[in-house]
Formats: sequence, C-alpha cells, structure tokens
Amino acid sequence: MTERKETLPALTPQQRIAAQRAPTEAESAAIEAAKERNAKRPKRLEVRTEREGNTARVSPLHNDHVGWEAMTRDATGSSSGTFGETVITRLETVIRDRGAATATDQQLNAALAAMGAVAPENEIEALIGEQIVATHALSMEMMAKAKHTDTMPKMEAFASMATKLSRTMLASVEALSKIRNGGKQQVEVRYVYVDARGSQNVIGGGPWGASGGGKGNQRLPQGPRAAIAFDPGAPVATLLGEDESGDTLPVSSDARAAQVLPARREVAGSAEGREAPRLETRRPQRRSSPGSAVSARSGAPRSERPR
Repeated sequence: MTERKETLPALTPQQRIAAQRAPTEAESAAIEAAKERNAKRPKRLEVRTEREGNTARVSPLHNDHVGWEAMTRDATGSSSGTFGETVITRLETVIRDRGAATATDQQLNAALAAMGAVAPENEIEALIGEQIVATHALSMEMMAKAKHTDTMPKMEAFASMATKLSRTMLASVEALSKIRNGGKQQVEVRYVYVDARGSQNVIGGGPWGASGGGKGNQRLPQGPRAAIAFDPGAPVATLLGEDESGDTLPVSSDARAAQVLPARREVAGSAEGREAPRLETRRPQRRSSPGSAVSARSGAPRSERPR
C-alpha cells in the first residue's frame, strides 16, 4: 500500500510577503536611514536589451527618448551619441554569458551602474571605465570557474588568470586617479600641541600637494584652532625626564676634577715616606765610524792607541 502525498499549492509573492514577520525596531531604523541615503544618490542609466539579427539594440524603459539619450551621453562622458551607443554595445558583448545571444537586462544595467560610479568626464575616462567593468566581470567569472573545477591544474590556471585580471583592474583605477589629479599626491598635515597638563589641541591642518607651492597651497581649509588659556596660578605637572639639576649642561670630561696621584709611593721593605729607589738607565754609546779619528773604546785617536 503506497502512501498518498498531497501537494500544497504554490504561494504567490503576496502570500509569501504576508507570511513573513514584521521588521524589528533596529531594522526599521536601518531601513529609514538607507532610504535617506538612497534618495541622495543619483539615478543610474537603465536600458532594455533587444536582439535584431546579429546586433543587440538597447532602448529606454520610458517614452522620453531624448532624455534617455542625454543620460546615455552623460554616463559615457561624451557629447557624441554614437560613442555612447558603442560603449554600451561593447559592455553588452563582454558581460553576456557564454553561448547567450544577448546579455540580460540585469547584467547590462549593473554594468551601466558601475560606469555611473566611474562618472567619466571625457572619452578617455570612459574607455578606462570600460576596462574596469570588463576586467572585473571576467575576473569574477574566472574565480567562479576556479571554485567549481575538479582538478588542481585547472584551479591553479583559473585562479592565476583571476589574479592577473584583478591587478589589471586596480591598475586601471590608479590610472584614472592619476589622470584626474594630474599625478599629484594629496598629503594631509596636522599640527598637534600637547601642554604640560596632558590636554591635546589641534592647532591647524589641511591637505597640501606633495609638489609644494602652486595653486594647491592657496586658500586651503584649515582645521579648528583651539584657544590655549594661560593661568599663572594653575599647578603645572612635572614633565617626564626632569631631574634635580634642572637645565644645567653636563660637565665635560676635561672639566671634571681629576684625581691627583701621590708623588711618593711605598716600597716593600722601606720606611714610610722614604723615596723609592730609582732605576738608573745607561744610554748606549754610539760606535764611531771606521774613519773616525777617535776610538769609541779608548777615546784616544787611532794613531796614539797602543798596539
């Protein structure tokens, strides 16, 4: 005897939502904060993808085609509508799945949202933005293949390719940053004053260009200047490292009082105060040369030396 199983009818999306719980107080606060932040963000370009033969065409989601074309030029950083359409077509070709005729609307709109984050101001920046989006999409695909492969050589090959693509994407981001700031590096400098009582005050600060001078140092925003009050009667804490000598300089080795050694020293077997015996040294006599008239031994001339 077989057991009969009853299949329940599938729930509609409205029924699934009604079956879920209500958000908590913390979740409701986070939702309101997210709504406020999203309201301040710009609206990104969205399109609908259609296939006509071997060509993929994009169209707006609304009936304002003129406004849609303006948003397309703004998203690609060019006043040329042809350039904007070409950029979108190349992005659609890169991000589509393997074997698919066209990219889905979700894939293409996500790529256009990334281009909106790049916010290119000219065609060069738009081309760099294309490379950023394309290398990121291909890098994520290689990572997915490395995760789901069964052999170690394939995993290493996919992971190596994903690493190279990620580095290429980061190089494109750095190139875009250098183009926009002119190759200058912003350095933020802050001056901190610490008084004897241990309070810390920021005197001033602001970004300066690493190259120095020029327009980068003019009219820069300064940090808050804290007023330092002086009270003569207030006690001052002892600073670390302060000694009894105060601010006196250390005495040099030459200026120190040298120990004077006694002129007389005691000798074993001698009375106290007796002068120690001195060792007499004889200077060796120098031998005269063979032709000298005076002999070194006798001190007389050779002619008078007894034979």
